[in-house]
Amino acid sequence: MAAINHLQTLRHHVETNRMDEYTFAQSLHYFKKYQPVFMWISLVNADNEAHMNHRNVYAEVLASYDNYLDQLFTTLKKMRLDKNTMVVITTDHGRGDDANWTTHGLEYPESRQTWRWL
Repeated sequence: MAAINHLQTLRHHVETNRMDEYTFAQSLHYFKKYQPVFMWISLVNADNEAHMNHRNVYAEVLASYDNYLDQLFTTLKKMRLDKNTMVVITTDHGRGDDANWTTHGLEYPESRQTWRWL
């Protein structure tokens, strides 16, 4: 954990947002060690990349989320918690589409949809 904490002080995604890879690594470590009854993990790199109009990097970050979920489910299975653990995946908002895919809000009614592949 000390190594991860040190790395996140050296490399940030946007301003003070730490890299999702560090957030996930810390979360998985915490889960294995303490086995909490409830745990919430917030990842932000995909949202940042979308707002910056980095479509290819946005897709790469989403692919990394698939990898994180695979690691999580593999860990649950190894710990024999896979049969009695619920994983809920949410997002804070949808996105516009076409030229407006980088944004969201009332003026973009298409952003009411979430997890829509662009």
